[in-house]
Amino acid sequence: MPRRAVKIEFEGKDGERYTIKLEGKISKEKVLKMMDMYELLTHQNDEADDIDLASAFGKVQSLITNDFALRQFSSDEVQELFEDRFQQPISLAAVGVYLLRLVDQGVLRRSKKGRKWFYKLQVEGPPIPMNTANPRTQPVGR
Repeated sequence: MPRRAVKIEFEGKDGERYTIKLEGKISKEKVLKMMDMYELLTHQNDEADDIDLASAFGKVQSLITNDFALRQFSSDEVQELFEDRFQQPISLAAVGVYLLRLVDQGVLRRSKKGRKWFYKLQVEGPPIPMNTANPRTQPVGR
């Protein structure tokens, strides 16, 4: 039986080159994790002001503003809601990285209770902007 392989090569904004390769027993979950890694690398330095609902990071941002705006939440709650709402898997590690990025940007506050981290939108901090160019977020009648 031939050895199976999946390889993704791409170039970053500043010309850096990335290669992600998966060989051997390949499952859908492993390929999805590989795609999560690609998305993390390509959006790592993205300072866009708009939520991009085409990306997993944008979807996580929208869940936070729409569903967790008034209460504390954990990364596994975000993961569960993401998979229910968007009908696609996301790794807990990817959710954790996205939440930490929002903490670093001052959008979220993080606290630890026992062995678990919890997050909450900052009361006074940079708001998560909504994409005004995206027709899915436009008010009806415009």
